[in-house]
Amino acid sequence: MADAVRVPPSEDFVSFNGLVTKQGEHLTVLAGWAGRQCSNTDGLDGLLTLLKPHVPEVGDHFGNLLRHCATGMGTITSKTGSANQMLRNQDQANSQALLDTFDGGAIPGVPDISTLPTPSGGFGNFADEPTALKEPHEPTKHISPSTSTPRGLDAAKEKAHQQLTGAGNDVWIADKAFQFVTGRSFIEMLTKPLLGDWDRLMYLHDAYETLGDACYTVAGTLRKGSWHLGSEWHGDSGRAFDEYMFLWANGIGGIGDQAKVTAMAYKEGYKELCKLVQLIVSFIGKLIDNEIKKLAEDAAETMAVDAGIEAVGLGPEDPVADVVAGVWTASRMAKLYQDVRMLVNGIEQVDNYYKLIQETVKKLQTKLGQIHSEQNSQPWGGTDAGSLVQDVESHGFDFEKQHGWSAMNGTTRVNWLPEAR
Repeated sequence: MADAVRVPPSEDFVSFNGLVTKQGEHLTVLAGWAGRQCSNTDGLDGLLTLLKPHVPEVGDHFGNLLRHCATGMGTITSKTGSANQMLRNQDQANSQALLDTFDGGAIPGVPDISTLPTPSGGFGNFADEPTALKEPHEPTKHISPSTSTPRGLDAAKEKAHQQLTGAGNDVWIADKAFQFVTGRSFIEMLTKPLLGDWDRLMYLHDAYETLGDACYTVAGTLRKGSWHLGSEWHGDSGRAFDEYMFLWANGIGGIGDQAKVTAMAYKEGYKELCKLVQLIVSFIGKLIDNEIKKLAEDAAETMAVDAGIEAVGLGPEDPVADVVAGVWTASRMAKLYQDVRMLVNGIEQVDNYYKLIQETVKKLQTKLGQIHSEQNSQPWGGTDAGSLVQDVESHGFDFEKQHGWSAMNGTTRVNWLPEAR
């Protein structure tokens, strides 16, 4: 038999439903953010092409979860609206119907909110909290002294390009000689893999970081609203309401956790790539100072001698000039071939760094795939429900924003989201 019910006033149900409706609006905006900012693949070219299909896949994963939650806010208002009507005319039948409305199976560790002391954040209320979405820093596509300064990776990439294109005639002379021997341009070989806007990775980090914070805000707002209503609602139906809202708030908090973990994956990948690109920049600098400079000097000397032979009147039509020039050029060409071989060895070292970059990108690709596969299929593996209630009591309704909360441990709370019906 259901316990006697002591219920909140009708106006509190109305206020609560108004708050939940606002959260539905916020969640719809967040779903749009996941589909745009969190799915932006502009500039993911060259070695970053591997990520192109996965970035929007992960964005869709978050968009689908957030749209589900937005729909669920309508489900909540429908259920609490019905509860409000039934509570105005309470009897035994209505009491059982109320319990059935919210009952999704008892959750160990979730207490009756009406029996708990006030948490550190104060009593809950029905005030909406804004979900501020700060637009991420857009990568700088065309860099010049008159434009904005790029972030770390694109700045390093641009430095490598400027080293090769802005180092004076030596690089261009050496490149012409290299092309003469190999048929390829070492400038292109060294810089082409760096194509793309590498700082897009930090843009995506920022996009997910702010998405995670916004999800935490919605979760905290639902907690304080349901805590206020639950503190006034005694009995079995009140406890069932507490458990039902506990699932929604923590499920949305789990989406925030997954967003934070995704943001960290992008940032860690970016930091690893920064180290490798800096090594490439440093190595290219050494090549310019040594192998490229040597090749340029020997190539320039060869061209100067050949031009000198023609300048003294021994042109191509003179048989003696042909013999002298042929012997001289053959000797010089041996030097050029040796110089090119040394430069090729250096280019192979840079290529090894590019292979490490490919491996780093593949690791990031794998992490992104796990966000919406393994984590979302695992049961809740963090602290128990009672500990989460204690987090509210100790740190307030937005406890996920406080120091010490582990987003990694909280990701599978997503599996607690109720059906939106």
